[in-house]
Parts: sequence; structure tokens; C-alpha cells
Amino acid sequence: MENQENNHISDPPPCTSDRYRAPSEKSAPSLLPLVITVYSTLTLLGVLGIYFFQGSTALNDSFRIAPQTVRIFGWAVMAAIGVVICSALSAKLLRVVRLLEEEFAKILGSLTFWQIFILAGFSAVGEEIFFRGAIQPHLGLIITSLLFGLLHFPVNKKLIPWTVFAVGMGFLLGGLYLTTGSLVAPIITHFLINFINLFRLPANEQISSGTLDGSND
Repeated sequence: MENQENNHISDPPPCTSDRYRAPSEKSAPSLLPLVITVYSTLTLLGVLGIYFFQGSTALNDSFRIAPQTVRIFGWAVMAAIGVVICSALSAKLLRVVRLLEEEFAKILGSLTFWQIFILAGFSAVGEEIFFRGAIQPHLGLIITSLLFGLLHFPVNKKLIPWTVFAVGMGFLLGGLYLTTGSLVAPIITHFLINFINLFRLPANEQISSGTLDGSND
């Protein structure tokens, strides 16, 4: 009996690898107030910028959806689907993209539907109104896209591919704005991409964790 107790006490603890540890439940809620504050500020600055430097007519035109509502929505959905498919394929084929998604999964933690909706919605509206609506008409597509990428420049070097992705997204979203003449298309596209990709993060993290844990048994 004593030997059995000693053997039980000496059993090694379960694997708690930091890299593949389950995301913290507290991460997402703690980020939400910051996200809401930052993107609400960007939205306000963007609206004021459009109004004072381009006029009230430009502000109204930035959000017009008629008579080309269906066409604008179609452009947005097709662009979002294309980006999401490319993101999913890149995650399967490129290790650097998988590491990027795993890092985001650890930073954001487990997200509920409404947390994902808030993160995707506030970021899409704030960034598109500020960058595409207020900045791009003055600085042009190229400079605005580069500035958009710099906004996403990370402290953690593992997130550097995020900056490259953001520059590419800047060109795509800016192109949608130029093509449709409305912020509706880039906002919808931005929202759908963020929303779907945020949903993918926890699932990808769990699959990676389960695969590695299983290989170590």
C-alpha cells in the first residue's frame, strides 16, 4: 500500500506547455473595454475628419447604399470570402501563419459569439471610417494602406506577418472604397473577415493542441 501511495505521489504532472495551453477565459473580456474605447475614438475622429475637411455631403455620400445596394453587398461578400479562404489555406500550408493564429488565440482567449461580434464590428467601423473615409481621399490608396499596416505593427515579433497582411488588406479595402464610392462595402468586408477569422482561432488552437498532445502519449 505504501509503495502504491509513493508511486501515485511521484507521478508527473499533466502537460502544461505554455505554447499549447488552453486560452484564458479572462483575456477577451479584459480587452473589450480597450477595443471599444480605441475604435469609438477612431470612428469619432474619422467622422469629424470627413465632415470638416470634405463637407457634410461627402459624409452622407460615404454611407450611401442606394441604388447599388446589391452590387455593393456582393462586392463585399465576395472579397471577404476570398480573403477567408486564403487565410485558411495559408494556415494549413505555412507554418508562420499557423504560429500567428496560435499567438492570437493565446492573446484573445476563448471568445463568445457576442465578444467576436463586438471585436469585429468596432474594429471594422472604426478603421474604415478613419482610414478609408477620412485619410485615403487626402493621402491616396498607397500611403493610406501603408499607414494602415503600421497601425497593426506588433510588439511581439511572432505577429509581424499580421502587419504584412494588414497592408494587403489596406489595398483591398481601399480598392473597394474607390470602386463603390461608399464605405459600406469595405466595412462589411472588414467585419466579415474579422468575424469569421476570429471564430477560426480557438478551433485551430484546440486542433493543434490535441494533435501534439496525442503524439506525445
